[in-house]
Parts: sequence; structure tokens; C-alpha cells
Amino acid sequence: DTLSKTLVLPNTRWREYIDLAIEANAAKVVVDVIKQHPGKEDVLLTATNCLAKLAVSTVNADVIAREGGVQAILLSIEANPELDSQGDAFTRALELLNGLCDHQRTLAAVADSDMVARLLKMLQVRVRSCLLVGGWRGVGHDVIVGGHLFIG
Repeated sequence: DTLSKTLVLPNTRWREYIDLAIEANAAKVVVDVIKQHPGKEDVLLTATNCLAKLAVSTVNADVIAREGGVQAILLSIEANPELDSQGDAFTRALELLNGLCDHQRTLAAVADSDMVARLLKMLQVRVRSCLLVGGWRGVGHDVIVGGHLFIG
């Protein structure tokens, strides 16, 4: 949480801290935390908040994808059937995945057919009919992710 607070305004040195986070491999460390605590709502919320701020950098977005961050987030959501689809952790996780779609190289990690199928299943189970969830829109079995329509 402390790390994520240094990565945004009003901290005028936030870009410098992003560079330091890259040097420290912070994105990998945070992904590893999600992997070690699947299904823990507070861990998912704190970690995805941090990763979303780190992912403004293409370098960090690449690290998140390469280190299995997308997979870890989905596993964590799947491991907690009680996770509220309107809750902060679920919404923030989807916002992070949506943000990763903004980077050309990391889009493939989110748009992988297995990942999309898992996302569709989660949305189908957790979200009723058509509902805006943080930037992701579930329409029946179709999902719009980062401006891309995936047909389920």
C-alpha cells in the first residue's frame, strides 16, 4: 500500500518512483504476493491497486503479463466464490486487466482464449445480465475489454 501511494499524484516524483520500481522488480514481487495468497480479498485489492499504478509503464505491464499476473488474478478471483462482483477487489482486478489491454504486448496475455473463457465464466456467475463493472461491460456472453469485443 505504501508503494502504491508513492506512484501517483500529488507526489510530484511519481515517475521517478515508477523507474525505481522497475529497477526493484516491484511488479514481479506484487504478482508473487497474489500467487501466495489466492482468494484473499484484501490481498487482491491492495495488490491490484499497486499493479494498476505500476502498469502505467509498458515495462511493468510486460512484467505483470510475463510473470503470470493475469493468471494469478483470475486464480485469486476463482478461489474466492464469495468475492462480491460489486466489491472493490473484484472491480479493481477487472480494471487492472482492462488497463493491461492498453499495452499492445500485454493485450495478448489478457485476450488469450483460455483467459477470455475464464473471464466470461466469472462474469456470467457473478454479474447479472448487462452491467458495467469498472470499465468492463458484460453483455450476455460477450465482453468488451479495452475497446475489443470478445464473443463468448
